[in-house]
Amino acid sequence: MLKAYTLDDTQTSVVVVDEAAEVPTAPIKPKKTMIVAVGIVLGGMLGIFVALVRIAIRARKKAL
Repeated sequence: MLKAYTLDDTQTSVVVVDEAAEVPTAPIKPKKTMIVAVGIVLGGMLGIFVALVRIAIRARKKAL
């Protein structure tokens, strides 16, 4: 399938670089406290969701 495809050089163009790459002035550090806080919040939300689903499943089994 790829061999059947022909590339037309008149319709293609070369990439143009707008600016040169810049070296950062300070190293990039991960925000550890934010990562931990988001992990705790998302983990808590996931835990509550799982608990609610288990309660709903148990209630449905009792109703049957």
